[in-house]
Amino acid sequence: MSETKPKVLPRLELIIIAVFFIGFMSWAVTKCNATRAKYARLDAADQAADSLSNASSSAALPQPKPPIEPVDSTPVKVETRTVREKITPLYAIVDGVNVRSEPKLNGRILYRLKLHEEVTFLNEVTDFKEEIDLGGVMTNEPWIKVRTPKNQVGWVYGGTVSFYKTKLEGVE
Repeated sequence: MSETKPKVLPRLELIIIAVFFIGFMSWAVTKCNATRAKYARLDAADQAADSLSNASSSAALPQPKPPIEPVDSTPVKVETRTVREKITPLYAIVDGVNVRSEPKLNGRILYRLKLHEEVTFLNEVTDFKEEIDLGGVMTNEPWIKVRTPKNQVGWVYGGTVSFYKTKLEGVE
């Protein structure tokens, strides 16, 4: 006849797992509390710095408001930190590139770019592409929003500008 042995091993495994789990939870709670305290100290320091800067700026003359769109890469003062606007230059690779008011061929012409003239990319591109013959070269590119050297904001055809000062070969 078969003799049944007590099942000690599964109970021992459960006890080991429970001890491990309790130890892990106590370690995790300690780490979370330490991190929470660190962030609370940093937040208190930021609030103290903000209150000091607000107190010192209230005694000074009123500050003019910054422009809505920064014109160049000059530093813009934001609270107590200086932020520099990132500018991506693009260059006309065809002479006489039209900067238009809208991203389409019949948009009003705002400015005409000379070969290698620099414009500022405004991080906006149309979600459609247009196939255009540039006088011997067929291109299929989106329209790109740019700021001209005269600070006008408009759209140029993507096949007529580049990150590099080159000349599009084959264009008449």
